[in-house]
Amino acid sequence: MPHRVLRDLAKKYGPIMQLQVGEVSTIVVSTPKTAKEVMKTHDIIFASRPHITASKILAYDSTSIAFSPYGEYWRQMRKICILELLNGSCVQSFQYIREKETSSLIGWLASNAGSPVNLTEKIDSCAYCITSKAAFGKKSKQQEKLMYISKEASTLAA
Repeated sequence: MPHRVLRDLAKKYGPIMQLQVGEVSTIVVSTPKTAKEVMKTHDIIFASRPHITASKILAYDSTSIAFSPYGEYWRQMRKICILELLNGSCVQSFQYIREKETSSLIGWLASNAGSPVNLTEKIDSCAYCITSKAAFGKKSKQQEKLMYISKEASTLAA
C-alpha cells in the first residue's frame, strides 16, 4: 500500500521528503505540524501547478481555473467564480435540481434493491445530470458520450 511505504520512508528520512516520481519532483509531508507549516506559512511556494501538455491542449493553453498557474490571472478567475458562480444565492438557486436528481437516484436504487448495481456509475451520472441541468437548463441528450469524453479528459489531465 502506497501510504504505508510513505510512512516507512518518513520514519527513515523525516517528516518532509522530496521524491522523484517519473519526471515530476514531489514533496511528501508526513506530519500535521509540517503540513500546517507548508500549507499556511509557505503556501505561495507550493501554490502553482506543474505544466502538463494535456492542460495546454484541453484547457485553452492552461488558462482554465483548474490548470492556470498561481498568480494574478488565477486569483482573478477564482474571484469571478466565487462571486458569480459559487455564491450562496446561486448555489441555493440550484437546490431543487440537486434534490430532484438525488431523489431520482434514491428511487432507482430502491427499485433495484437486492440486485447488484454499479454505484460509481450511477453517482457519476447523477452528478453529471445535476451539472448539466444547472449549466444548460436541461439534461443533455448525449449524456453518455459527454461523460465518456469528460472521463477521458480527466485521465489525460492526470
